Amino acid sequence: MTQIKQLEEKLKAPFAAADIEYRVVRVSKENRKALVLPYITSRAVMDRLDDVFGCEKWTDEYQILPNGVTCKLSAKLNGDFITKQDAAPFTHIEALKGAFSDALKRAAVKFGIGRYLYKIPESYVNILPQRPNNARGRLRYYHSTELSGWWIEPEIVVEDTTGDDKPVKAETAYTQLKLPQKLKLIHDLGLITDKNYQDISRKIADKTTGQGLLRYFQQQLDLLHNLHNLAISNKVKAEQRAQIYKRIMSSKMSGFAAIETELKNLREVA
Repeated sequence: MTQIKQLEEKLKAPFAAADIEYRVVRVSKENRKALVLPYITSRAVMDRLDDVFGCEKWTDEYQILPNGVTCKLSAKLNGDFITKQDAAPFTHIEALKGAFSDALKRAAVKFGIGRYLYKIPESYVNILPQRPNNARGRLRYYHSTELSGWWIEPEIVVEDTTGDDKPVKAETAYTQLKLPQKLKLIHDLGLITDKNYQDISRKIADKTTGQGLLRYFQQQLDLLHNLHNLAISNKVKAEQRAQIYKRIMSSKMSGFAAIETELKNLREVA
């Protein structure tokens, strides 16, 4: 693999859940639903540039326009600086600061940073009148003169490996991940403890670990992911989810088929 290709892969790599935020774009008062879109933070962009190029090999310059800000983002490659440029309008809150941040992120997209987020299908969330207990995923609060309530951030699509311009569905993106990436996603979603994450990571990395144990981890993580999807779509109650979770974490591989069938039946309930 060439150096350029390696850089491209590092720049385009998906972000951890903690680096992604959602904003409410549109709300339906009658259905108590909201359309939300994901975006990366400017801090995440700067961290990615530091990781790929080094803090001394990239620079950003800004020009304030009548209605916004232009960002020139430059990175050093093979001794020469490559520059990408984009602009953003003033924002409603902290107008100048928001425009600087948005202009940087837009310029970074031209380097491939966070570009995969544009291929995520639209996500609609329920605006809940009461704060839910034991919610999987980060809770957010929405307030307007017409509607207020809590909503749960949807599952984050973490990778696009189709190589084309078609949107990547969340389920497809998850299944395309390799085992270590799946494990990290499950941990980022808060579905396993730090100790479990560390223990499984060590076993996956150990070259003496047998294929049978790796298949066990694969199926276990898949079941946790499916249970999470049911939880955020309100198709499984908290008590039932807790019971299924315990079975997934304690069951032998021979017991996974029954759990998978149970989850499938729950998913098919309208």
